Amino acid sequence: MGNILEIINENAQILGLFAPLVAIIISVFALNQTKRSIEEANRPYVVVYRDYIQVLSSIHEYLVIKNFGKSGAIIDSVLFEPSYYDSVRNKEIFNNISDTFIAPGQSISKVVSTNAFAVERNGMIKVTIKYHAGKKKYQEVISLNEEIIHDLTFTKTKPSSSHSLQEVITKATEELLRRNL
Repeated sequence: MGNILEIINENAQILGLFAPLVAIIISVFALNQTKRSIEEANRPYVVVYRDYIQVLSSIHEYLVIKNFGKSGAIIDSVLFEPSYYDSVRNKEIFNNISDTFIAPGQSISKVVSTNAFAVERNGMIKVTIKYHAGKKKYQEVISLNEEIIHDLTFTKTKPSSSHSLQEVITKATEELLRRNL
C-alpha cells in the first residue's frame, strides 16, 4: 500500500509542475491570438474599384482607390494588367501614386471616362495594389470586369437650355455626395 501512495504522490507532484507550465503556454498562445486579431481588425484595407456618377445626361466613370481600414497606409504601387488608360487624357491611370499616404476612409478617384457607355472595352483587368503601414506590407489583387457596363442601367435626363450652370453644378455635387466616393 505504501508503494501505491508513493507513486500517487510522485505523479501528483509531477502533474503539479506541468499544470502551471500548460497554463502559461495556453496564456501566451491566447495573447498572441488576441494581438493578431487586434492588428487584423485595425489594419488598412486599400482597394481599387470602379464607380459611375450621373451628371445630367452623362455617365462619368471613375476608378477609385479607397482605404476601408481603420489605419492609414502608404501606397507603394498600383499595377494594371493590361495597362489602363483614361479616355480623357489618354494617360496611364494612377501612374504617380507611389509614396502617397491614404487615411482611413479616404478615397482618391480618377475620371476614366466622361461618357462611360461610349467606351468599348472587354475582358478583365487585374489590379495589384501594394501598400504598407509601418513595417507591415500588404497586397490586394482585384479583378475589374470591363463588360459590367452592359449590365448597368441609368435613367438619363436631357438637359435643356433652362438648366443654369448653378443647377448643373448642384446636381453633380448632389450625386457625388449621394455616392460618397
